[in-house]
Amino acid sequence: MPMAMSTNKFSAYDRILAFLDMGSVEIIYNESVVAAKGKVNGRSVYAYAQDYSNNAGAMTEDMAEKICSLIASSELYRSLQKNALQHVQKFSFQRYASAVCDLYERLIAT
Repeated sequence: MPMAMSTNKFSAYDRILAFLDMGSVEIIYNESVVAAKGKVNGRSVYAYAQDYSNNAGAMTEDMAEKICSLIASSELYRSLQKNALQHVQKFSFQRYASAVCDLYERLIAT
């Protein structure tokens, strides 16, 4: 698991991935607070982690409001989930595999 280079601390995203069961993670919000839905030992949970690089991980009022709004708003949850899914799809294996193949083909052609 990679650590943040300057702090030797795991990022909030890395901690979420380590906490939740592999393959069950759905990132809901990823900024100064990473919120996710997933499973722990097969049981459905919601989790959040604060990013140490933002205010040394201290809880700010803005972070608390984001967490509370996620808990309270199913509409916001669906919107953020849709946006996160669209964002994640930009980094799909298929897309990168295709890009690598294209690069190899260009290198071979030269």
